[in-house]
Amino acid sequence: MEPAVEKRFRRIEAIQRETAEINRRAELRMDVFDKKLEATRKLLEGGIKFVSRLSVEVRELKREVSEVSRIQKAMLRFHTNGKNGHN
Repeated sequence: MEPAVEKRFRRIEAIQRETAEINRRAELRMDVFDKKLEATRKLLEGGIKFVSRLSVEVRELKREVSEVSRIQKAMLRFHTNGKNGHN
């Protein structure tokens, strides 16, 4: 092989090796990013489930508070009618 052709060939091989290394590093970075993205997705799913359960609990609590309030108002009306539990 002619020296000029061989020199060019070696330069092309070096560029290919460099490109392969750059691609390898990029793949590693993408793998790390994918893992972080998956962890974020799982956290988000967990948060959504938590908020959903909390919402149901708040609705139940509001119903219970409304019922207690209704009973308290009825008791206050009964006591403020002057009867105070006596005829």
